[in-house]
Amino acid sequence: MDRKKKSIVTQFTQFSAIGAVNTFIAFLVYTWLVYVGFHYLFALALDYIVGGVLTFVLNKKITFSNKQKITSSMINKMIAAIALVFVINVFVLSILVEYLMVGEILAQAIALVIVALSSFFFQKNHVFDER
Repeated sequence: MDRKKKSIVTQFTQFSAIGAVNTFIAFLVYTWLVYVGFHYLFALALDYIVGGVLTFVLNKKITFSNKQKITSSMINKMIAAIALVFVINVFVLSILVEYLMVGEILAQAIALVIVALSSFFFQKNHVFDER
């Protein structure tokens, strides 16, 4: 495996570890909000706000070792990436809950696989790309 591929593997491993912590925290927010009676899509929106801030800070510093100063362009790209991943998440979650009758908590756990891969792609190639 060449150096560039090792770098991607390393980045994805770090992204996954940070994502696991981030997802756990955000999933607790989602689960608690659903449990206390909030609509699952409202809970998902708050989940993304908490997770978005945490993932930006940790992935910028650790996963992608991005040394660039935080700019409005970088923040806007992150917001766009999170928004796009959110739309993907809503689509998958809605299909699982509304059409396949999967429970709201299990459905989100399943959707997270697609969400994690999409999020890595957008953050690596658009938000923290130093080209």
